[in-house]
Amino acid sequence: MKSPTNENARTSGGSSRAESSNVSKIHAQIVAHPSIWGLSSDGLPLPRPGTCKAALLACLLTDDEATHRTFDDVADTMRTAVYIKRLRDDGWPITTTLVSGENKFERVRFAKYELGEGVTVGEAERVFVAACELAAGGWL
Repeated sequence: MKSPTNENARTSGGSSRAESSNVSKIHAQIVAHPSIWGLSSDGLPLPRPGTCKAALLACLLTDDEATHRTFDDVADTMRTAVYIKRLRDDGWPITTTLVSGENKFERVRFAKYELGEGVTVGEAERVFVAACELAAGGWL
């Protein structure tokens, strides 16, 4: 029998890196399909707060940019590109820029994600970001 998966692409049960963090409760939930929490000011779907997809969108709405490293700090996952693709599939205009950088070992290139031009950040988005913050704190 195939294990059910949730919106966060993790199979329920078994051990994972997420189980040792705050998002373990989120990753352990079984969701039959991605649920939509509401609509943005531009009519785009807002994902259910408490999911990695919602956490990434909240980062993009509040910060100028998101990277794999900054998203890992928020959601304890390096699968940023998967959630970027899902947001793009929902219609969110997200741009990707490859940036050259350097760590203490070598020169590296990494992706930087930003919301495209023309995205309205209105009351619906502010309420969504607040709900995501509550979910991250365990209140939802």
